[in-house]
Amino acid sequence: MKTARFLLPFVHGVDKFAIEQAILLAKSHQATLVTLVLIYIPEERRNKGIRPEFLQQSKDFMYKVVVL
Repeated sequence: MKTARFLLPFVHGVDKFAIEQAILLAKSHQATLVTLVLIYIPEERRNKGIRPEFLQQSKDFMYKVVVL
């Protein structure tokens, strides 16, 4: 049997209530909640790649979501 997955995308900020609701929804559907941090890279910067501080910020953010 396949496990359902719900995607929880983040652009900025953590809304504890929204995360709690997403967790409850996933639990009620016996689904796995998959988090995703979206990072915008301006056109003029795309050939240089992502700024290291943005990557670290997203990792820190994902850790906060897991801990909640």
